[in-house]
Amino acid sequence: AFTSGYEFESWALNSTSYGTLSSTSANPATFTIKASNDGVITATGKSSAYCTSSDSNCMQYSDTYKSCGNTLMDARDGNAYTTSAIGDFCYMTKNLDLAGGTTLTSTLSNVSSDYTLPASSTSGFSDDSTAYVYNSGRTACSSPGCYSYYSYAAATAGTNPSSGAATSDICPKGWRLPTQAEFTTLRSTYNTGAKLTASPFLAVYGGAYGDSSFGGGGSYGRYWSSTARDSSYAYRLYFGSGNANVSNDYKRYGFSVRCVRQTAPTALEKFKSGGTITMQEVDSTIVSAMTTDTQYTFIDSRDNQSYTAAKLGDGKVWMTKNLDLAGGTTLTSTLSNVSSEYTLPASSTSGFLSNPAPYVYNSNSTYCSSSNGCYSYYSYTAACAGQYTSSGTCSQDICPKGWRLPTRAEFNTLDSSYSDGYELTNPPFRAVYGGMYIGSYNGASLTSGGSYGYYWSSTAYDSSNAYDLLFNISQGGTNSQYKGYGLSVRCVKS
Repeated sequence: AFTSGYEFESWALNSTSYGTLSSTSANPATFTIKASNDGVITATGKSSAYCTSSDSNCMQYSDTYKSCGNTLMDARDGNAYTTSAIGDFCYMTKNLDLAGGTTLTSTLSNVSSDYTLPASSTSGFSDDSTAYVYNSGRTACSSPGCYSYYSYAAATAGTNPSSGAATSDICPKGWRLPTQAEFTTLRSTYNTGAKLTASPFLAVYGGAYGDSSFGGGGSYGRYWSSTARDSSYAYRLYFGSGNANVSNDYKRYGFSVRCVRQTAPTALEKFKSGGTITMQEVDSTIVSAMTTDTQYTFIDSRDNQSYTAAKLGDGKVWMTKNLDLAGGTTLTSTLSNVSSEYTLPASSTSGFLSNPAPYVYNSNSTYCSSSNGCYSYYSYTAACAGQYTSSGTCSQDICPKGWRLPTRAEFNTLDSSYSDGYELTNPPFRAVYGGMYIGSYNGASLTSGGSYGYYWSSTAYDSSNAYDLLFNISQGGTNSQYKGYGLSVRCVKS
């Protein structure tokens, strides 16, 4: 029997003079012993399934912003690492001890494709472009030098950039090497080895390998950053008892590694834990995690308004509440689906003529019900963020970054799934009979509020008209409307 978490790996004899093993595998496990000698037969165990995707104590699967400060297990080899929150980051507070010869995969490591570390050896650390690894005293060793050492090429999983931060490294999935800037920030607070070796970072004076020889154990320590200076040098954190600095060293040298992860939750972590997500944060991972036909609430970062949205049967996420972006708002490419700044015209009912000039009207959405059309209305040109298109699809619009106006084809697909306005106005799409604003030179007025609904698509019909989704209680479909009329907007994310 083995300690919990281990399984049979192989048999071994304490001396070849006692006999031979015909197999070192569990099946078959046969061997021969010389009759005249007594031998010791040892069963070797290996760790079985170190972690699964449901284990919160695994580095690869934990919500680090919740679990930082705990001891976490590396799913690749079962090694356990202490961690501590320092500023906005979660740092490993024990040196990485990943064995030479380990093959890293994108499932469990911070690599984009498989990478195999070179075998452990002290014969290397002599060439700046080559990966070297040495694992000293990997079992029950606490004296200086009893750590693992990696050249920069090895620490960066063979990527070895000639400048900037490496995009891959030997850290667990979701973790990475600290950058030069992050080490500089760390050093600004912990500016001596005495401070770095104390809590919370718990650095060790592990020394280093340089040109195939070891030195400095017990007196200094060095940790690789992810940042290269050039083809021969990369930046590292150095510390002795009374000093610490971030500077560059030869890439061929063997230094220790500590991995880091931001403590702030990712958008996906926030989403899974029921936290507040902005519309701009919704990405493909969140879309994949959404349950079809279920309502979710997101916040628009531009004005902090909340919107419900649902992933429909087409796999796309649709807003299930009308956009209510105020007239006069300036849109930027950071938060909106525009390539350059665009300011919506001020809210007014004096426009909405048949010509394609941009108009906006924000009717009082606080004190009136859905039946009388109290929503925001946008001419086609305003909905397309001032872009005038006489054919095809407008490439920008007033939707949040990452979202956009639906195309006519997408509205047709939506309409084929929901046969009439009755189905469209019910969950999950929750359309509203908002009517539309039609203007004259005496001003604009609402028509069909409470009985018809209209949503702009991104698709132009011609220079004067664009397609929309039109529906009432008994019918739905796409139609064309004057670009100057005021229709509602729903955004979609594919």
